[in-house]
Amino acid sequence: MKKKARSIFTFFVILVWTLMIGGCSDTIEKPKAVNGVLDLSQWSFEEKGPVELDGEWEFYWEQLLMTEEPRPVQEESLDKAYIPVPQTWNTHEIRGKGKTGYGYGSYRLQVILPDYEKVHALRVSSIATSHEVWIDGKLVSVRGKVGVDQNTTHSNVRPNIIYFSADQPKIEIIIQVSNFMHKKGGIWQSLLIGSNEQVRKIYDFSAFLDVALFGSIFIMAFYHLALYILGKKDPSTLYFSIFCFLIGLRILLVGEKFLQQFVPGLSQEIAFKLEYLTFYLGMVVFYMFIYALFPKEMSTKGYRGVIVIGGIYSAIVCITPASIYTHMLSSFQILSVIFCIYILYVLSVAAFRRREGAGMILTGSVVFIATVINDIFYYSEMIFTGNLIAFGLFVFIFVQSIIVSVRFSKAFTTIEQMSEKLLSMDRLEMQFLQAQIKPHFLYNTLNTIMAFCRTDPEKAWELLDEFSNYLRGKFGFKSTSRYITLEKELNFVSSYLAIEKARFDERLNVEYDIRSDTAVLVPPLILQPIVENAVRHGIYPKKEGGTVTVSVEKQTEAVRIQIADNGVGMTQQQIKDLLKGKKSQQGIGLLNVHTRLKANYNQGLEIQSEPGQGTKVTIMIPHGNPAAETMKE
Repeated sequence: MKKKARSIFTFFVILVWTLMIGGCSDTIEKPKAVNGVLDLSQWSFEEKGPVELDGEWEFYWEQLLMTEEPRPVQEESLDKAYIPVPQTWNTHEIRGKGKTGYGYGSYRLQVILPDYEKVHALRVSSIATSHEVWIDGKLVSVRGKVGVDQNTTHSNVRPNIIYFSADQPKIEIIIQVSNFMHKKGGIWQSLLIGSNEQVRKIYDFSAFLDVALFGSIFIMAFYHLALYILGKKDPSTLYFSIFCFLIGLRILLVGEKFLQQFVPGLSQEIAFKLEYLTFYLGMVVFYMFIYALFPKEMSTKGYRGVIVIGGIYSAIVCITPASIYTHMLSSFQILSVIFCIYILYVLSVAAFRRREGAGMILTGSVVFIATVINDIFYYSEMIFTGNLIAFGLFVFIFVQSIIVSVRFSKAFTTIEQMSEKLLSMDRLEMQFLQAQIKPHFLYNTLNTIMAFCRTDPEKAWELLDEFSNYLRGKFGFKSTSRYITLEKELNFVSSYLAIEKARFDERLNVEYDIRSDTAVLVPPLILQPIVENAVRHGIYPKKEGGTVTVSVEKQTEAVRIQIADNGVGMTQQQIKDLLKGKKSQQGIGLLNVHTRLKANYNQGLEIQSEPGQGTKVTIMIPHGNPAAETMKE
């Protein structure tokens, strides 16, 4: 099963990675702008597709061309420079004023189009942090408000598609940009030009990927949150849920920036804060997730240090403006690379030690961490592959689904093996135990566990563990052993009640009151038949259910064990019939216990009950019983 799962996963990773690389690569050499001119006269949009407006653009620092209102202009700002697009203007010294992300200016490009009479489309990606687009002197797109200082600028980096038609082969594109918010300013992503159908299809495909990834990741987030709430409180399940929520939210904040489309009133400052917080907190929560899975392989001090560092960075994002906290991204990116390398080391050690699921998680983490590092380089303008972290997480989620499937398979296999063992038991031992165990209880228990395998696998594992403990209590003792510790007997009863609790849910409540040393020796299988009788014949017939109380108290001469219920109760005649074995449906188990107790202690069961008032069954285990002292296991 593990080999098959690894094969499926390997095929899936290769397929996804091939598609990602294929999507990022381009075998056709596309023309580039030179000295502010992009010649597409020999380019066919129909045959070769749309083209990026990459290359050298004219750039006018502190000059807003094509404005409808006069704005202050310095004489020296009329100088023209050429800067590459896509790239922030931070990397350029303009008129000896040094490198800065804050300021304003105009980009200008002349494009020679083929088939200029047709309707074309221009896809404008995020520009830091406000812009206006002019084509042949016409204002065709506005994002935010372009200004000459922080007071006159309003930021908005949402992408846009512009449809236009040209009157002549050569068109002029002017983009005014101002930035007084982010540490990086300018056109930091490629602009795309092509036919309106082609550009629209590219946008639709990109939007589809964002929505599909967001939906699948959020479904896994809710699924793991439900597992944590309804099942075993495993912190790794909760951390993975939070991690998926953060990455899902990040998908809406980058790329097509759907969150700003869904919430038009969302300010760019808040959008930037959420984008940075999802990165900082996402790395911390992912680290916590790995620690919860493999705490023995990871340093506790390092774990606490990562939480503190992530908390400090997140707090700074919350209390400072973007003009401050965006300058801290580079330092956290370096720390993130260190975190990722250490996580891979931890997972490698866990895989070497053959921790369950470590190999699969390591493989998925390699893919995910590779996309994290890709995004770090991408936002640092070292590469231009695009945002890939969502794809990496999707692969990692696929790993999680395989692990869950393997757990399901193991649970069903274990149940089948246990069923086969039950059927192949020695007939003589089965006859002895038929007085204490009912076949339909076994079948109902297995059915209950199988049902939980589909709805709550964590709960199924819990019940499977309890059922295993129950069977050990029933069949695990040696046939020559006349005594076991009261602790083992209570553990056996606890497993039985846990199984019944899962079946009857709120109709059955269980309470324990243990006020004695449980190391005292008692005959095996003396409590479970009493508890089963209380549940099946006391609580179950009562419509609203009830409570079973197991108490142990050390007294002067003996240890008193009492099983009490507030069920339907019995008459005195029914009690007599039980102890004589006349009520075959429910009396065999109690009669067996009563007989063995009398043989060991010259005192059997003491039963107190009234119809409608419940039942109390008391067992007295004398101190210093000679038989018990000489027959210890």
